[in-house]
Amino acid sequence: MKKKLFLLIFLLTACFCGLRARALPQTLYETTESSVITRGLTMDKVTRFTVDGWLTFEVLRVDLKDRYLTLDSIYNQTSITSLSTVGAYAQDAGAVAAVNASYFTMSNGSAIGTMMRNGVIDTADSVTNAEGDVMASMTADRLKKLAFGFVKANITMLGDKGAALWVNSYNKMSDENGFSGIYLFDRKFRKDSIGATQKYPDIVELVVENGVVREIRDAQPPVEIPVNGFVAVTRKRADGSVPFGTGFQVGAPCSFKVELTPPMDDAAFHIEGASMLVRDGKIMSYFSYNPPDIAKRNPRTLLGASANGEQLIAVVVEGRLANSIGLDTVESAELMLSLG
Repeated sequence: MKKKLFLLIFLLTACFCGLRARALPQTLYETTESSVITRGLTMDKVTRFTVDGWLTFEVLRVDLKDRYLTLDSIYNQTSITSLSTVGAYAQDAGAVAAVNASYFTMSNGSAIGTMMRNGVIDTADSVTNAEGDVMASMTADRLKKLAFGFVKANITMLGDKGAALWVNSYNKMSDENGFSGIYLFDRKFRKDSIGATQKYPDIVELVVENGVVREIRDAQPPVEIPVNGFVAVTRKRADGSVPFGTGFQVGAPCSFKVELTPPMDDAAFHIEGASMLVRDGKIMSYFSYNPPDIAKRNPRTLLGASANGEQLIAVVVEGRLANSIGLDTVESAELMLSLG
């Protein structure tokens, strides 16, 4: 039996990357080193000398028709928040190629947006795209058909007698939000819960195991997250009450669900980045996520599909280096158009 090959999409920084400003700098000299990684998988290393300086980037082309190539995302199997290098993740997974992908929070390793691996949602955020299309994403189904768009997640915790609570996020640290809502964590996140801290001594944790509320911990140290369960984290209100309410008492049934719009029942993996750059062969007239630090020239990870949908094109652009100036948002879009 032939062994399947894997394309690894690693969780790191991303730009599928707001108003058009400039064109790609004129190329004065260019060299390309091409290599075949395996059947259906090639890589070009391009070095350009432009009127603005040196620019280097690598182009990975994946034949989506090749049945021996599999696409998936990957992150640490023990803890989503545990960070490593692209090469280390590729080696651990037995991958033949690896590309860095979605944004994450540097302080705690939490991915930003919704992530799916092997058809399972491992982390999600109800706030992302809740008020409009901002952060774009790439999804592949089990037939390796790619889709690019804007996905919204709705996370709900379900309790006794129809009780339901809106949840801010699933498997994401929330230091910057002060745990002002409800946050869910299971063993994909890490072994132990958040627990009360010096900064947040009023943390309240609801521990669920085998579909039943096992314990409600008020201002207690971290507890081991049940293997077959999860921990819901919040803080007391100003009046001292707990947001969980009567439908989530000890012994009550409890679960949660993550609903995605559009639905992704057939998805194999899903990653989120920044703006959509190109749609239907045209540069977007407006980039949905393009703050000044993103809009300027930066290192880039760019993901796209060929016009016929039969090829994934992944590009890594070096930047902020003496031997590579990087690309701004518009230049990134123009590069992807030029690559097909």
